[in-house]
Amino acid sequence: MALTLSKFEGKGAEQSAPLSKMKLTILKNTRINGITKMAGTVLEIDLQEATFLINTGVAAATTEKPKVKKADKATKEVKHRD
Repeated sequence: MALTLSKFEGKGAEQSAPLSKMKLTILKNTRINGITKMAGTVLEIDLQEATFLINTGVAAATTEKPKVKKADKATKEVKHRD
């Protein structure tokens, strides 16, 4: 008898548990998911990646909230031609 994946949750898709998040402070410049993060940055990433970064000495666990960049709301005056 051959096993097939079609018996799982709809046409071969498996359900996985939601990933837990962890807050980190980056200690050394690094790339996470292809994006460069500078030392001192506080961010929230999934638990598996966080433990890897902590174990390699690139990041440290923190309770500080990640800083959200506010959009620059200053507008320039635009001269219109009449």
